[in-house]
This record gives sequence, structure tokens and C-alpha cells, in this order.
Amino acid sequence: MKQLLMVITLAAALQSSSQTKQAAMDSMVNSYYRMNRFNGVVLVTKGNKVLLNKAYGTANKRKQTQLSTESIFQIYSITKPFTSTLVLMLAQKNQLNLDDTLSKYFNFPSADKIIIRQLLSHTSGLYEFTRDSNHGEPDSISFINYIKTKPLDFTPGSSWSYSNSGYWMLGLIIEKITGMSYEKAVEKMIFEPLKMKHSGFYFSKLEDVNKTAGYWNIFDSSMTESEVYGGRSAYAAGAIYSTAGDLLLFHRALQSGKLLSPESLQDAYTIIKANYGLGWILSDFDNKHLVYHSGGAAGYRTNMLRIPSEDICIIVLANTESTSAQKLTDKLLLITLNKPYFIPGTVPEQTDSLQVYTGIFKASEFDIVVSIEKGDLVAEIKDRGKTILYRRKPGVYYADELDTDFIFGYDESGKIVSLTFSKGSQKIEAKKK
Repeated sequence: MKQLLMVITLAAALQSSSQTKQAAMDSMVNSYYRMNRFNGVVLVTKGNKVLLNKAYGTANKRKQTQLSTESIFQIYSITKPFTSTLVLMLAQKNQLNLDDTLSKYFNFPSADKIIIRQLLSHTSGLYEFTRDSNHGEPDSISFINYIKTKPLDFTPGSSWSYSNSGYWMLGLIIEKITGMSYEKAVEKMIFEPLKMKHSGFYFSKLEDVNKTAGYWNIFDSSMTESEVYGGRSAYAAGAIYSTAGDLLLFHRALQSGKLLSPESLQDAYTIIKANYGLGWILSDFDNKHLVYHSGGAAGYRTNMLRIPSEDICIIVLANTESTSAQKLTDKLLLITLNKPYFIPGTVPEQTDSLQVYTGIFKASEFDIVVSIEKGDLVAEIKDRGKTILYRRKPGVYYADELDTDFIFGYDESGKIVSLTFSKGSQKIEAKKK
């Protein structure tokens, strides 16, 4: 009986912890939504437990529809982990080798100097085609002919530069090996086996009640929607559309080994250069290995963060460019890992006047102007823009965009004479003019 009671007590404690986290996460996202800094869908899981799965805001302003957890977004560069996964699957089947040179598949100058592994890790040095405003929507022949005319940015393997060209090349290699279009290969080898029924390509042609419209700033009065890329302009570098639920299926397939072996995953999750592995951005936090990727272009900002060792997945999808999916992801990660966090905009009752904090403060290398705009305390550093300061307590404010505390200092008479910027162990003091 005692053992049964212990099990029941533990289960109740775990349920209470999950409910507390869910409430905290919902408050965090709601705060960003109320401040016009987020509009989208959030899905957070740990193991089989869903910590948060909720939609916030508008799907289409013209149609006056609201987002749901089934809403479909362009995920842009989160396409890259799908491309890298497909390449690694082909390598597992011995249909290619990550150390194959491009000359095995294409004939152009420097093709014999670049290997597939370097395409996956953005270390190939290929010229980035998106630098040219008139690049259009190249097909395979025109793309190769285009690349032939461009010099390498650096010796392959010697440096790092984010390369959509490299992922375009990977898409063409996939087509040569599979005999299918890149899009069809992804559908047959990943989407269909995982039952990712709400994911695909050619977003401009999609007709679905759950399709979202993208915006530069969904919170302004304009009804203008962002450009929808058609054809193959983003291709293997960023053409996939999906839902939060479908992306979770992808995460779980990677966790379970359904797509890749432990050895292949180890390859993918190992840094090559600049915190990038094979199709994933990598970093460490709280002694845990983070595996993630973001996506962003016309109308959308997206992020997918995973901690494979903990089976944690955080998915943030927004249909407005005026948001920081990465910032919100970081906040949700703190809550998930039981780390201290601050919810901006949850201001306690104001007992002091904002006016007392205004003025010009001089640091060694810059001045900062603190003023009041539309009822908010705002800080402006020359050439660095403005940021809203959110109240923690009297005399202490927080700049969410900078992840920095602004601490006002007083003299013996209670007059404000200084301002200290505090971020971690870094502190900069500015004297009031």
C-alpha cells in the first residue's frame, strides 16, 4: 500500500509540474502576443507529454480567419534538415558517400574539390546565388550553368558561409540518385512513411482551409500579404510547408531511429564549423546538446529546437516577419528546463512615475536616451534603435530584445543619477547628464 501511495503521489507531482509549465508557457506566449511580438502556433513536448500546443492570433486578415493548431506555414530553411536527412538516408543505403566529390555528378570547375559533406555543412565555398537579385527560379541546367561562371568564395573546407546554393546542389544530387524529383523523393521517403499529411511543396498552389497568409507585420492596418514564392526558387534549401504537428512527427522519427541510424545522427549532430553540423545548428546549454534550425523569408519566421538526449522538442511557427521566433523559443526552453525566466509585459501595479527614469545617460562609448512613448518606457542607443523597457520592480527594467536588465541608481536624496546595463556577468554603467 505504501509503495502504491508513493507511485500515486509521484504521478500527481509530475502532473502538477506539467500543468505549471503549461500555464507558464501559455503566459509567456500570450505576453508576446499581447505586445504584438508574436502571431502563430507553438508546440512543446517532452517525451510523449505535450507541454503546450496552442495557436495565437490571425491566420488570414482578409478572410478574417483565426489560427489553429492545424494551421499550415511555410517553414523555409527548416527544409534543410529534411534535405540533410534524405542525403544521410541515401548514404546509409550506400547510394552515395558523404566524401563523394561533386565531379561524380556534375562537370564544372572546382567540382572535384567539393565533397557532399561540405555542402551539408555550408563549408563548400560555392557562390551564393541569392546574392543576385535577378537569379529568378533556376532549373537544374540553368543552375549548374550559373554556378560554372562563379568563383568559389573560399577553398572548400577552409571556412563557413551559409549556402542556399549548397542545398540546391544537394537537391540535384538527390534527383540524380533516386531518379525522382527532389520533391517526390522527400514525399516518398519522409512525408508518406511518417504520415506527414499536411506537409508539401509549392505553397503558392496549395488550396487548404488551414493555409495561412504571411505578412511583413500582421499587427499593422495593412491587409497586404507577403509574396508567396512559387516554382522552385527555394527548392531543397527552403521550399517545404508544414504544420507544428507534422514537424513533431519528424522529430519523433529521428528520435526513434525510424529514419537514421545512431551513427548517422551522430554525424548530423557534430559541429563541423560555426556551430553547424550536417543540416542542423548546434549549441550547448545547461550541459545539454541543442539541435535546431530556423527559417525565415517573406511573411514567415519559424524555429524548431530539439534536445535529443531529453526528447524535448519546441516548435514555433509565425506568419509575420515582425516577430522573433528564436527569442520566444529561448524563453520556452528556460521554462522547459526549469530555469529562471521573466515574462515581459506582466507589469506589477505601477507605484512610481515613469517620468523619473527619463533622461540622457552617458556611458564610455555611447549615450542612451530614456523616454516615454505611448505609455511605455523606451531606451534608445544611437544607431542601435529603440527598445521597450519592461518593469521588473521599481528601479529595475528589462529589455527583452537585448535580454538585458536596466538598473537605475539613486543618490542619497533619492534622485536617479546612473543607469547600469546588466547581462550575465557583463555590466556597463552610464552616468546621468
